[in-house]
Amino acid sequence: ILLNALSAICFELGKFSEAGFLLQKALRIMVDLDLETHEAYITMLGNLADLQVQQASYVEAERTYNLCLRSIETNISETGPLRLFYLYRLSNVYWQQGCYEEVRTTQVELIDLCKSLFGDVHLQIALNASKMGDSFVSQGLYEKAIDAYNRAVNISVQLLEESHPTVMLYLAKLGTTLALSQKFEKAQPVYERLLEIQMNQWEFDGYEIANKFNNLAFVLAGLGQRDTAIALYLKAIALAEIGGEKPYLVGYFKKNLASSYHRNGETMLAKLLLFQAVEIMEGYFGRDHPIAKDIKEYSENLTSNVLIEGSDS
Repeated sequence: ILLNALSAICFELGKFSEAGFLLQKALRIMVDLDLETHEAYITMLGNLADLQVQQASYVEAERTYNLCLRSIETNISETGPLRLFYLYRLSNVYWQQGCYEEVRTTQVELIDLCKSLFGDVHLQIALNASKMGDSFVSQGLYEKAIDAYNRAVNISVQLLEESHPTVMLYLAKLGTTLALSQKFEKAQPVYERLLEIQMNQWEFDGYEIANKFNNLAFVLAGLGQRDTAIALYLKAIALAEIGGEKPYLVGYFKKNLASSYHRNGETMLAKLLLFQAVEIMEGYFGRDHPIAKDIKEYSENLTSNVLIEGSDS
């Protein structure tokens, strides 16, 4: 127990090698004393896995979290809350390794466990559904992601105000995924709903509203309503310019506006906007930054008709 406490101090001081050495020694002592059924042993295993995550040793962390879960199943009668805790951490380790199938398998287990512990409607279930959606998006499985995000939204709105950041996050994920899958007609009401919520917030956040204008403009452009999209892009630019603290947003919105103008046949105006966007991005990020290079490539490709508008995703 003392070695575990010393390890925690070393961890807080950033001395991870020393923390790992002390934890390994503590675990060996627990095994020698035949205390593997003790809850402290499982806690130490969890601490070791956390340390391995901190050191980006994800394969080792995966093994340790799985060992921890097996020990919980074997040795503790009330397994639910502890199992929930370590399953969630194991899911994050799978995510870090890009093991999306394992992420989804773990999230399904988490959802089932949450249902048995808390019932069908709980924020943890909404969070797990959102995580599943993220894993689907990472593999381009947008239809399944949309179902997962819809589940997260439907659960969260039963428990929280619609203006709660968690609800808005799930709505934004749903809207972005619908847009990515070219389901613009379904994405439009989601983005309109987000914009309405944002506009009614007690604290006015110009940048967030500007982002919502940009996202809705992207969807309307996809539906062929380019004049309306252009008007919304102009509003987004105006709001971002008023704030003044995030010039890169102005550059990004101008790039999207340029794309709409180009598709409307107003090529010279599109070129002017892209020139301004490049200047803004290079001034903010530097010429060699990937974002600045990306905007410059948009500008160079103007006449090749390959410009693509974007939401903030």
